[in-house]
Amino acid sequence: LSADGKRGGKRAKALKDFRCQNEWLNDHALYCALHDHLKKGWKDWPPELRDRDKTALTHAARQNAKEILYQCWLQWQLDRQWQEARKNACRWGVDFMGDLPFVVSWDSSDVWAHREWFRLDRRVGTPPDFFSPTGQDWGLPLYDWPTMARTDFQWMRERARRSGTMYGLFRVDHVIGMYRTYSRSHDGRRASFSPSDEEAQIRLGETLLTIMSGFGQVIAEDLGAVPDFLPPSLGRLKVPGYRVLRWEKIETWRNGHKEILVRDPASWPVISVATSGTHDTETQAEWWNNISPEERRAFIALPAMQGLDPHQDFDLRIRDGLLQTLYASRSQLCLLPFQDLMGSRERVNVPGTVNDGNWTYRMPMDLDDLRADQDTTHRLAQLAINNHRGLASKMR
Repeated sequence: LSADGKRGGKRAKALKDFRCQNEWLNDHALYCALHDHLKKGWKDWPPELRDRDKTALTHAARQNAKEILYQCWLQWQLDRQWQEARKNACRWGVDFMGDLPFVVSWDSSDVWAHREWFRLDRRVGTPPDFFSPTGQDWGLPLYDWPTMARTDFQWMRERARRSGTMYGLFRVDHVIGMYRTYSRSHDGRRASFSPSDEEAQIRLGETLLTIMSGFGQVIAEDLGAVPDFLPPSLGRLKVPGYRVLRWEKIETWRNGHKEILVRDPASWPVISVATSGTHDTETQAEWWNNISPEERRAFIALPAMQGLDPHQDFDLRIRDGLLQTLYASRSQLCLLPFQDLMGSRERVNVPGTVNDGNWTYRMPMDLDDLRADQDTTHRLAQLAINNHRGLASKMR
């Protein structure tokens, strides 16, 4: 490739164009080269490299020119292959959905190259909520929102633009953090939201989501403890939030007895995402087996579940009834964990814990095996056809 560049070849020109179109790439490539060479996070690099002294960076770039070229080439090749895969998928009416993580790691090229956009004296997390009674400390740097605003949110805009080249729709992780970010001091004694007042929070969140929506269909991960202003704000922006079947219930007490009413998904807002669970919840099978017969009765009152036995543990009939309930929802999008489509029990993550099982889940079959499973493919295709969802509903 280096020799090709000296000859003015097509490959070298294509790589040069890719580097020019992606300004983040040069800093990222230098960061990767230094990280591999020094075997340390950037905070432990020699001060002149840690603090980005211009002379030191120029020298480092010259010393690591081959590795930097390789890192740029690697990103270019990955992008080419990704775009080809996406183009082929689109021919079959399938697009890609991606994830836009809320924050970035301390030890990342973004934080190293643009410390002015981050508050390194704070640690981002979440306040106490249903998932974690003590809250969560992610140990990640806080965005410096006032500084970002002065650049018209350049970094956020570029991040969304890049995501838009890779996906047709993307999930904005922890969307409430785009409105207000919860962080602690390093000693954990002081915690606060940024911004601190509600008017500024709404203004910030709607600005950021408007920017993101310009590059693709945005889905808001709006679960957990959220303020009252979030649902109407997402509604104004026409950004769908999540409707998780197991949580769509109303509990009341009458004459000393708890009564449970489940909101029928047929009544959910059109601008929403219907789902059975998330990466942070039990699978649908485990959830069903863990709830009481009284709660099961509330779900069995739903049209697709009627006639099932509330004392029956999870089986294929219950799986299919729950799936039909979700596919028949009014929500414009129905996005389900693979485990729940299959009725399996392997969980992805238990929030607030560190164990060998978290984030290790993999599909137990590849796509060729799945395609060869005629019973499963027919079952899922019929769900889509009968409920007018996806490409399958257009192929009758």
